[in-house]
Amino acid sequence: METGKLTLGYWNIRGRAGLDRTMLAFCKVPFTNKIYTNPVDWFGKDKQEIGFDFPNLPYLLDGENKITEAKVIVKYIALKAGRKDLLGGDDDKKFIEIEVAYYVLDDLQNEVVKLVTTKGDFQAEKEALFEKGTAKNKLDLLSKKLGEKEWLTGSASIADVFMFEVLDLIYEIEPARVEKYKNLADFRTRFLALPQIKAHRESEEFVKLWFYPGMTVWNNAPSQ
Repeated sequence: METGKLTLGYWNIRGRAGLDRTMLAFCKVPFTNKIYTNPVDWFGKDKQEIGFDFPNLPYLLDGENKITEAKVIVKYIALKAGRKDLLGGDDDKKFIEIEVAYYVLDDLQNEVVKLVTTKGDFQAEKEALFEKGTAKNKLDLLSKKLGEKEWLTGSASIADVFMFEVLDLIYEIEPARVEKYKNLADFRTRFLALPQIKAHRESEEFVKLWFYPGMTVWNNAPSQ
């Protein structure tokens, strides 16, 4: 794909666009962070006027290409960066291996988001999720899959970018839930130390706030 500066549109939170922003940084793809702070700018204007097939946030604009759905945007970024290897390259077996891990992480992320938006007892549900629930099961399996390797499927892939994003969320909720798995904790540390990731997180493009205060029972807003 031809190179050019992309535009990523989303709210002023990390949320579902955190994965896409991290992927752009990982692939060293320059981008403009289009931040929506007024819902009217999205719902009353851009949602109708930009010309999406399936309007949604986040979105990625690349010339005439207008892509929505966060998990698909990640794959577009890999192709844009000339990093088809991050999708498995021409190896069908590797492609499937990466896809399976990618959607296992999608399931895990969904479970964690359910936790932080619960209307029940957050502490009790957190304990259940990470001690005997889906999160424990999937973290156990991810730790086993990673083993002593540097990357989840042997070489860097979109699954690794997603795994970092999910582990980082869990770590912010409660560090011990990640630190329990030394190889996963070490993976997160290594990923954070990558020069392009370090630079991104120190830049104005990095959005630290996971969720808007008041919309979840947990968030990392400075007042908490």
